[in-house]
Amino acid sequence: MSSRPLEGTWERPLRLSLERIMQSSMRREKTQYYPTKSNFVDRLEATRFRSFDDMLDSHHDDAVLVSFGSKMCGPCRLMQKELDSVRNVLADNNLKVFGVDTERFPSLGARFQVSGLPTVMLFKQGKVLHKMEGLHKADDVVEQVRNLLS
Repeated sequence: MSSRPLEGTWERPLRLSLERIMQSSMRREKTQYYPTKSNFVDRLEATRFRSFDDMLDSHHDDAVLVSFGSKMCGPCRLMQKELDSVRNVLADNNLKVFGVDTERFPSLGARFQVSGLPTVMLFKQGKVLHKMEGLHKADDVVEQVRNLLS
């Protein structure tokens, strides 16, 4: 008797289990590596600039709201949702909203003296107009921005 039939009996279940493992790992990769709603930087403006000053210069006439946070920070992710609402409410006021990951760019956090996360700063003509530390509701942020820009 040849050993061929014995090989076939275990090859098929092994192949099926390997296919299942590959499919489940592909599902995990999708949820792990693709941008999600809680991803800090991806939900804000998805524009890349050479430097922070380049970003401020390109929006010199507009008000720029910059959120300093981290992907690993729970309050930062909550603040992200609030900033999405702020962007929608103040879309007609030429307000640009950007995010800075302070883990990737710690020099920016040090430059603007960010001592706690999340920190939101309002810039106009390249200068800091207002700084808010901690988690704030969208209505509070909208009210403060409107008061400062009027």
